[in-house]
Amino acid sequence: MKAFADRYLHLLQEMLIFTDVDQAAFELMSVHYATAWRAAEILQTSDLVLKDKFGQLHKHPALQIMRDNSALFRSYAAEFGMTPSARSRIAVPLPEAPSQLEMELFGAEAVVSG
Repeated sequence: MKAFADRYLHLLQEMLIFTDVDQAAFELMSVHYATAWRAAEILQTSDLVLKDKFGQLHKHPALQIMRDNSALFRSYAAEFGMTPSARSRIAVPLPEAPSQLEMELFGAEAVVSG
């Protein structure tokens, strides 16, 4: 969960998409991401089909956990513009151009690079 936040939160903030009121949704998105990956890790070392006590075959429960959490993650990710189709529908504000005073005080290189 923390790894996801560490990797993506600052990018969303730089794009001016994330604000403080988005924290709860971002945290839930992180939980779904981590849960889907945990289920995928379990499946890497398990059979996809398990036998119950009666000898009947059933898909591994982690398959459904991965599917459910992947879908929930994808819906949150779309809200944050983190899918290609979602990004095509959002307008990310561009940073304001530096003023003439900022350019003279700090130099063009310093103002543009941040």
